[in-house]
Amino acid sequence: QRLAAASVVTLVLEGGPTLHAAAWEAGLVDCVHLYAAPISLGEEGVPWLPADVLSGLVACRVQALGPDTFTEGHVHRAD
Repeated sequence: QRLAAASVVTLVLEGGPTLHAAAWEAGLVDCVHLYAAPISLGEEGVPWLPADVLSGLVACRVQALGPDTFTEGHVHRAD
């Protein structure tokens, strides 16, 4: 509410899985930008969000960035 009062309409969350999950669970996310590299961190890697999150995005755009991939999608929530 404070950000809206200050006319902030876009906010980028850079952080880890705890911040991202909290924003997702609070219903604050309306667009996802995901950069993925073709490497595996193995079992020691930190999970991000459940895989079904990406399947719930609409108007997705996927773009190759060299060996990496950029995915952008808008969140569709049933109200």
